[in-house]
Amino acid sequence: MDWDEIIDRQLSGLKRILAMLVAIASVGAGGTTLRRRAYYGVLRLLRPAESAARRLVIIAARDLVVALPPRRPARPRPKRRSIYVRPGGTGVVVPYGTPMPDARPPSQTPGFRLFDPPYRIVLRRSPPRTSVPRIAFFGWDGPSRSPGPAPRSDTVDTTRLNLRIAALGRVLHDLPSQALRFARWKARRAAGRVPWRWPLRRGSIPGMSRARVMRRDGEMGEILDDTDYFAKMVLSADTS
Repeated sequence: MDWDEIIDRQLSGLKRILAMLVAIASVGAGGTTLRRRAYYGVLRLLRPAESAARRLVIIAARDLVVALPPRRPARPRPKRRSIYVRPGGTGVVVPYGTPMPDARPPSQTPGFRLFDPPYRIVLRRSPPRTSVPRIAFFGWDGPSRSPGPAPRSDTVDTTRLNLRIAALGRVLHDLPSQALRFARWKARRAAGRVPWRWPLRRGSIPGMSRARVMRRDGEMGEILDDTDYFAKMVLSADTS
């Protein structure tokens, strides 16, 4: 089996889908908002593309062997000092939301998850109340209408969406380094440094139903079906 040909074919297909996502989301133009319908359309294509990229990383890391360095002894971390926290208290009242002097800004480097997300239990929301209890008095006997929920905005912030697309682009343009990440995780798992975990979610693949994958619905369905099959083949060979 020519693994290099399989990886190149799936990688080229994912890069075409990535270019489509960038064009729809206008990431290159630095857009920060998107119409709600286009936003959910991008998500419907981005989620299966991320799942296919995870499986492609597993395939690329099939023959990599990593030697782990010896574990270093843990050193106690010094407690971060602040002018607002001292023994006995200072009596200084800090307003809510005020940044501390030693607070670090959040990282803007997009990261990519190598494992499928777990199942989420979605609770069904109760329908919004559109009326109040009937209260009758002399001269009037009718239900009063409540104002109801506020209308949703037609635009959605795309900051997190842009970061996810950028992370997917980093994986597809630098697949060997991501495969090395997965190989290091396998080495740590074999050494007992991390708990055992199956990288792929059992059952339906995140982003696309099993029925659509089995039908090979569109180019994305074909790529996801092929990468899922070969990734499970590689993982089964590793655990056997």
